[in-house]
Amino acid sequence: MLLFSILFFILGLILLIKSTDIFVVHSSKIAKRLGVSEFFIGLTLVAIGTSLPELAASIIGTLSGNSGVAIGSIIGSNITNLTLVIGIAATTNILKTSEKTYKRDGKILLSSSVMVLVMSLFGNLNVFSGIIMLFIYFSYITYVFKTRNNPTHKMQLRNFVDHMLHLGYMPKFSNFYKITFKRKFRNKRKLLKEISILVLSAFTIMLSAKWLMNGASDIASFFGIPQTVIGLSLVSLGTSLPEISVTIAAARKGYSELMIGNIIGSNISNLLLVLGISSIINPIRITDITLYFTMPLMIVITYVFLRYSKNNWQINKYEGISLMVLYANFIFWLFMFNQF
Repeated sequence: MLLFSILFFILGLILLIKSTDIFVVHSSKIAKRLGVSEFFIGLTLVAIGTSLPELAASIIGTLSGNSGVAIGSIIGSNITNLTLVIGIAATTNILKTSEKTYKRDGKILLSSSVMVLVMSLFGNLNVFSGIIMLFIYFSYITYVFKTRNNPTHKMQLRNFVDHMLHLGYMPKFSNFYKITFKRKFRNKRKLLKEISILVLSAFTIMLSAKWLMNGASDIASFFGIPQTVIGLSLVSLGTSLPEISVTIAAARKGYSELMIGNIIGSNISNLLLVLGISSIINPIRITDITLYFTMPLMIVITYVFLRYSKNNWQINKYEGISLMVLYANFIFWLFMFNQF
């Protein structure tokens, strides 16, 4: 029984990563055929694409009643991205950071993390919580679009709050539309082919996510480990594997600034988009270990990461090692708390 559960988990993980990659590639091709601009593709498909494994795993987990695995995989993935993924990359090469990314995306990530913790104090994340998170995510996407050419000094958190509260994206929608859709599509046969592959890959994503979650749930039951712990460790590490490989490759090729921006964007997507959709589908119960340990730790790690980013606008090898030590301590104490 355990062997089959492990095989289902591994097979589900492999299929999930591969099908996600196919989904993003063909989504991009369809968008280009429909005349969608490169900027908008990068802003949405790439950012959302990196969160697709977490989204699929969370939706399946939520629908099957394994909300502990769902929120565990989201919080765990964010912690893994900022410690293990960034840490490994920093030990291979110095990572250049950006003041623009720090002031705009970094502070929004930290504020969103605190907001999710505050909402979790009520014991669960429900439809109302999910709507708030999706609203903020949509505001963030439009804010990134609006400020893509703005000078850094106009990237403060208060500018984003003002943009969100005053619906600053509404008057810009006509420009948003013009830049997003540039031309009419041609070659309907190729378009239908791309759509067919997209639908098939979407089906594979959901199927593989179901196998992954069922395998994780069975492994947790066999060893008597809470589902939240499995989500925070095994599932979150698995769904972060694409980020690890891409991050190392990007760091070696000198694209560290862009890579860090994508990591922060992926974490924002996990918190606001993935958790928002999951909360709307079915309320997510917040366990004690999530409320008192992993969420506060995620906020602390986010703060430490941002402090490192601001230090000469780079993350060096020693800071990378300290981030990996943080991850090792996170896993150690996660299983230690499970013993009590």
